[in-house]
This record gives sequence, C-alpha cells and structure tokens, in this order.
Amino acid sequence: MKTYSLEAELRAISTVCDADDEVRGQAQGLIDDHFATPETQEIWGRLQGLARLGKAIPRYTTLGQDPALSDEAREILTTEVQCCADGEDFAALREQLERFRQVRVLYRGVRDVAEGFRDVDAESIDRALTSLEQVIISARSLDDSVRVLDVEAAQDTVDDVLSQRKLDRVPTGFRRFDDAAGGFSRQDLVLIASTTGGGKSVMANQMAINAYLKGHRVAIVSFEMSESEIYTRILSAISEVPHEDIHMKRLQPAQIERIRDYWRRFQQHGDRTGGRFSILCPTIDMTPQAIGQILRPGGFDMVLIDYVGLVAGERNKDLWENLGTITAGFKNLARAQNSVYCAFAQLDEDTNKVKYSKAMRHHSSNVWRWNYGEEEAETGNVTIHQDKARHCRTFSFELIANFATMQFTDPEGWATVRQQLDGETSEPTRHMKVRPQLREIQDPVSAALQDIPRVDDLDL
Repeated sequence: MKTYSLEAELRAISTVCDADDEVRGQAQGLIDDHFATPETQEIWGRLQGLARLGKAIPRYTTLGQDPALSDEAREILTTEVQCCADGEDFAALREQLERFRQVRVLYRGVRDVAEGFRDVDAESIDRALTSLEQVIISARSLDDSVRVLDVEAAQDTVDDVLSQRKLDRVPTGFRRFDDAAGGFSRQDLVLIASTTGGGKSVMANQMAINAYLKGHRVAIVSFEMSESEIYTRILSAISEVPHEDIHMKRLQPAQIERIRDYWRRFQQHGDRTGGRFSILCPTIDMTPQAIGQILRPGGFDMVLIDYVGLVAGERNKDLWENLGTITAGFKNLARAQNSVYCAFAQLDEDTNKVKYSKAMRHHSSNVWRWNYGEEEAETGNVTIHQDKARHCRTFSFELIANFATMQFTDPEGWATVRQQLDGETSEPTRHMKVRPQLREIQDPVSAALQDIPRVDDLDL
C-alpha cells in the first residue's frame, strides 16, 4: 500500500521556498503530519524553525546546502521539482498530501488496535471501539479544522463581522427569548437543566419541533426514551390530543384521524421549507465523538442531547471530570459542524444549581435552568432563568408548561404548533433549495399508533 508521495512532499517544500507570497502563505499552513519520510520531516521542521525565528526562507536550491540539515536530507533536496504555480495548483497538491495523511492514520490506527486487542471481554472491546473512534476522528480532513488566519488575509472576516445582514442563528421558537437574543448562535454549546420531572425531554422535543417548523434541520439524541416514546409525545404536541390517550391506546376514531391529519401537515411542512426532523436513540454507550460521526453527514442546524449524564465517558475518570470532557466534546462538534448543540442536564433541587456544573458551564455559551414544583404544576407558569449568555445579556423569561399535550409555549398567546400547522401564523421565512428525505421520521409514527384502527376501517 502506498502511504506517501516523496515528489508531492518535495513540491510542498519547494512551494514554501520558491512560490509567490500568496501561495507560499497557503503552503505554510501545512502540518507536520503531511510529511511521511524522516528526511522531509526534518526539512519541514527546519523551515518551521526559521519561520518562528523570523528569518528569511531560503530558495529550494539553497536549502539543499544548509549545514543544519543531515546528509540524507540534503541529498534528497537534489531532486528537482516544480513549486506550485498558483493557489489552484497548491489546493490540488494539498488534497493529495491530505489523502496520504489519512491513509497513514488509518493504517497505523487499525494496526495498533488489532495488536492491542487480546481478550474478547467487555472492557477490551470498549477500549478497542474508543480507539477506533479516535482513529476515525484523526483521519478526518483537516481542511475545516486547521486554519491560521493572518491579519493580511482577514478582510473577508472583518467584512462579515461588520455586515448588517440578518443574523444566521437557530431559533428556539420561544418569542421572548428569540426577540431578545435572536436565537442561539451557531457553533455554540447550550446547557439546559431542570429538576427531576421538570420536562427536560419535553423541552428538547419542543425546541426541535420549533426549529423544524422554521425550516431548520434538527436531531434529537435521546438516551432516555425509545423512538416510539418520542413520537408519541410529538404526535400529542402537534395535534393537541392528550398524550395519555395516545400512550394508553384509548383513542377515539376522531382523535386518530386528527393525529394522522396533523402528522401529514408536519411532514409536508418539512417538504415545503427544507426542514429535517431526525431522532437517534442509542441502545449502546456512545461518546460525543461517536455521536458526531453519525450525525455529521446530516448537516444539522441543531442537535439536542437528552441527556448529558448518560453519554459515555472514560471509565477511569470521576463523574464531574467526565461531564466536563463530554461537554467539551459537544462544544467541539458544534464548532466543527457549524451547528448548535443543546445538552440537557439535571438540576439539583436543594442547591438550585446544575449538578457537577462548573466544568459544563465553562464550555457552554448559554445556560438555562428552571424549577418545576407544586406551584408550577398548579399554574403551568415556568420561569426560565438564563444564568449565562456569551452573546447577549442574561435575563429570565416565562413559558407555559402543558404536560397533558407535552408542550412548552409562550404565555402571551403566540400560536401553538397546531395553530402554526393550521396556517394561523405567517409562513417561515427560511427556505432551502434541497428537498429533504423524511423517510426516517415515518416508521416511528406507525409504531406509536400501532393497533389503533383507521377511521375508514371502522364500521360506523
């Protein structure tokens, strides 16, 4: 198996030495792992050292006479190669170097995992799977994750910051928050916490529904509920048929028809606006990295993790340390995927703080919390406290909790999901050209409604 190209590596070195300033600057963004042989690694290290010291980079032919290099390195520099002529030429070269880097990472990683996989026991298998996940992550393209932006090349970024176009944020669907903050910023991690029975899963579903109705691509990752349980709640929320009736299989024919009608509208809304609604209910331990690998191709705008305490961590770490590492992993995924990650957590009823929150708060851009006690259960009024906000001021806002139909809604009569599907509010303004595949959200609904006859099957 060919794992490197000596010619390509020498062309990269020649480009740093001999190309014009623009192309040379691009070439200096390569990393050590793009070079495979001891000689090219030595030469690249020498060039990097000169750059760090602020010294001039020599021409390729002059570099071959550098006494600081070994005889083997100087010998290899006698090979004549052409530097990249322009940015397009270098982009092709970089892609070639990147592909070879990925091959080497995969080859070495799989070999090391195989050599270390001695016993067929649960701990060995978990360790091997974790190692393979890290191999895949390391092999992923560096194009989007490694970038050095010098001030000379930052004009586009400055223009983007100063532009007055509408913020590209993901709405929560809660008007008081969205009006004040504009929704959640992409590349952010949001920590959301409530007490036991406070409706964390209901909140996750509601936020996902709201974003979907605005034409966004959303995914719920639930370690707490099955697909059927989630869709039972979603069907109740969009149709306003009591959840208990659906769950207990005691629906009347008119209710069944109503649910099917609003389910069709829900699907058609996604077809029309470009929204996507997906769920992932793992039945095995999964790390943030594994979750990211599964969701990466979906291009999701918002991912909701229900809940963070059930995400797999490292066996030899304390819980508080694992939760910090896990939330850091989700923060990195949000940045890499240009999406919003919402991690749901447990609120301590005695201290009114997120359990083990110090590390998790550190990695979060926003922190929401609410209590749900006797007063909230009686009135339905819930106060959401935003204790941390990186991009706006901190503030609290009110919502109405209706657990009979599994909803959180604005208190001032802003349209519910059902009313939006009825067309009682303006159409979403965000549209995408690509028509999504919604097949993944059809089967769970049949499961939620199984054994319930259709109206046209009944002898009325």
